[in-house]
Amino acid sequence: MKNQTGSRFPRRWVLLFFLFSAGTAFSQGVNKSPTIDAIADQALCFTKDYKTILLHGISAGPELTQVVHLTVSTDAPEIFDELQAGPLANNNGYLRYHLQKGHYGTAKITVTVKDDGGTADGGVDVFSRVFTITVYGPPVVSLRSSVITENGGTDPKTGFAISRPQKIQLLAIGAGNDHYTWYPSERLSDPEIANPVFTPAVTTPQKFFVNVSNGSGCYSVDSITVNPVLKESHTMVISAFPNPTRKKSVIKFTNQKTEYVSLNVYQPNGSKVANLFSGNAVAHQEYQVGFTTTGLSAGVYVVRLSSLGEQKSIQLIVTQ
Repeated sequence: MKNQTGSRFPRRWVLLFFLFSAGTAFSQGVNKSPTIDAIADQALCFTKDYKTILLHGISAGPELTQVVHLTVSTDAPEIFDELQAGPLANNNGYLRYHLQKGHYGTAKITVTVKDDGGTADGGVDVFSRVFTITVYGPPVVSLRSSVITENGGTDPKTGFAISRPQKIQLLAIGAGNDHYTWYPSERLSDPEIANPVFTPAVTTPQKFFVNVSNGSGCYSVDSITVNPVLKESHTMVISAFPNPTRKKSVIKFTNQKTEYVSLNVYQPNGSKVANLFSGNAVAHQEYQVGFTTTGLSAGVYVVRLSSLGEQKSIQLIVTQ
């Protein structure tokens, strides 16, 4: 049966249908919140490299035609010298940052997505995700070295004093939970401790590096150079005759044990003038080596006999 309007439905049903349709259209016109997936907290050791975090699930919500914009902020700007965010394809984005040297700690990072749908009639056009970036500093150490003096005692068979190579203790001073690795490790008592002992074979400077790692997994590398000095020998005998000399001097030497030795002449500034002998010297045997001084400037020269871990020096005076 039709009503007076010619419709098959009562007038009140038509009115309810109109209100429902209008309300549905009205609700569809309210801007929905944009989206971005949760971002995991980050922890890292300080690095000079630029770091990038991929962001996912970025959208304007159900409104597919809207454009979104990304911004980023932090409560600890001193940790960063660069911090930026931007969109990528397929509902992804990026957060790129670069750390400020010497600034460590935890920063709260807020990434905000904003669409262009506006906030009319209660619409939502922004959505934020918050996470943290924790930056750990490298271990801080100071390096030192000290000479270890040892008394070798006396050889019971020969009665001569026993000379030992000079030893140098390396020392890295850091935190209690730091781990140390020294290199090169040759001639070190233990390269995995803070204070290894170095037993040098020659007097040339030796540079050591130490890799220090802390409880946070961060590390630093530092270095120290030591200058071994051979101990003055009590088992070597060396002389020069004539001394002073004008043209030529004969250098005599003996050693109390059979070993490799070298006999060199040096200027007072340490530069080598001549090598007079290099090889094995038989114990208690006297060696004689001639040294011509013609062409040398007048002055005081050093004649040095060296073996593994010890040396003996005399002065040779050259006159005009």
